[in-house]
Amino acid sequence: MNQKDRFRKRVSRRRRELQRKKKLATNIFRWRGDPRDDVAPMHANHLKTCSCWMCGNPRKFFGNLTVQEKIADITEREFEGDDNDNIEIAEFD
Repeated sequence: MNQKDRFRKRVSRRRRELQRKKKLATNIFRWRGDPRDDVAPMHANHLKTCSCWMCGNPRKFFGNLTVQEKIADITEREFEGDDNDNIEIAEFD
């Protein structure tokens, strides 16, 4: 398989996946009670229609740190010699 064929295969897969996502988004928006079909394609990649504090990024609304930032803070404190480990890291199952 040459490079053109691989490129065409990737493009066709992306188009197929986008069509699948648009169909799913249309079904979800109809289920939510939004009869407009023009809204679904715009939200096909993320299915998010609002940016309220419940749906948005918790770092933006509450100032929470990511797990990586929490670990970096703990590492920095250990390196400095502080024994204060007051940062809680969420457990993921």
